[in-house]
Amino acid sequence: MAGKVSVIPAHTARKGAPQGKPRLRVCAYCRVSTGHEEQQSSYDAQISHYREYIQRHAGWRFAGVYADAGATGTSTRQRAEFMRMIDDCTAGKIDMVITKSISRFARNTVDCLTYIRRLKAQGIPVYFEKENINTMDAAGEFVVTLLGSLAQEESRSISTNIKWAIERQFEGGRMRVPFLYGYDKTVGGGLVVNEDTAPHVAMIFMLFMQGQSAGQIAAYFDERGIKTPRGRVGWDRSSIYAILKNEKYTGDAILQKYYNPDFLSGRARRNRGEVKQYHVEETHPPIISKAIFAQTQAELARRGALRKPSPKPGQMPRMGKYSGKYALSSRLVCGACGRFYRRQVQHAYNPPRAVWRCRSRIEHGRRVCGQSPALVESALETAVVRAVLSTAGDTDALADTIRKQAEAVLGRAVEINLDAEGLYCDALVQGAVESIEVRGKGGIAVTFLCGAVAEAAL
Repeated sequence: MAGKVSVIPAHTARKGAPQGKPRLRVCAYCRVSTGHEEQQSSYDAQISHYREYIQRHAGWRFAGVYADAGATGTSTRQRAEFMRMIDDCTAGKIDMVITKSISRFARNTVDCLTYIRRLKAQGIPVYFEKENINTMDAAGEFVVTLLGSLAQEESRSISTNIKWAIERQFEGGRMRVPFLYGYDKTVGGGLVVNEDTAPHVAMIFMLFMQGQSAGQIAAYFDERGIKTPRGRVGWDRSSIYAILKNEKYTGDAILQKYYNPDFLSGRARRNRGEVKQYHVEETHPPIISKAIFAQTQAELARRGALRKPSPKPGQMPRMGKYSGKYALSSRLVCGACGRFYRRQVQHAYNPPRAVWRCRSRIEHGRRVCGQSPALVESALETAVVRAVLSTAGDTDALADTIRKQAEAVLGRAVEINLDAEGLYCDALVQGAVESIEVRGKGGIAVTFLCGAVAEAAL
């Protein structure tokens, strides 16, 4: 049998608390998906409308307008103002959110429901003006789910239509290039050579093929105050590599290098054969020849292969990271163990002298590579020059080539005397030699870019 039941009345207002129902802090969320002029007008109109709409309501207090311009509705991650609004709601700064329609709030059904439920759990309703839906109503979430799905499907349809239109443009050979360093865009969307920056593009290819690394080229440009594609001083290796790998500098274009597999995420992926590509020839004037570009890609692949370790677990890599600091860097190979030679300076001599020694010998001693000799740099340069001269049919033409390369490397005029062995080994090696194998103390075998091999005694 139940005991006596007493009723505990509801709390009355605390002493000093304001009497009457407090006004709701209401904010508005606006979004337009493009930056076009007509969309900008819609964007401004939404902000003005909701500012007046909220302030006219007696029970509401204006808590601000959160507005994203030029942002997609399929992903909330790309909408900074939307996420700031959600954070302010979580922090207790907002009591209610108003927006024009479900499609303005989110075109991704999952995102839409996730944030509606998150706000609803905090007692914060979202009011969709166009659909006249309040998410706190009993049927609100069901209607939002239905209409949100329709908005998402509309986005899918729009994305499909845009992809179809872009692919038709690619099939017709029409490029979509917003900006390309070394060129200017014409009114019709074509490309014309920029006489100021195009020489910088050609210089990047020339310096790279002369043996310099991307980091060295970037430093070379910074020292001379040459501005980056973004108009700043401060080149990095990624910018250099992007130019070296871009076939558009040959006057051709490969279209659809990237594709978007998921319209909701909006993230582009590199096309590695998942969708079709289109190779269009002679779309614009070239800055470099196709032959130089092909040689550059081969050299990029060669240098990249040097970084790869041996495939066998636990086995020491046979090569190492590419270096272009010296003419013989990443070219002088030990015939005994296959690793690169490295330059060292011996300060015990007066004056100090430069020598080249096998990396295995330096790092692990004779137990790993006991057959590799240390080579004095001056003697090594003399041997390389002998090997180069032994293959030269036209000495005058060779001297002219070396002179041009030396001037490009040194940045000043030079005189070439092929009888002065070793003086211009840097220019010789950077312009012609692919690798040099040390064959014990007896001599070297020089392999040229053209595939020819020459031997010389040390």
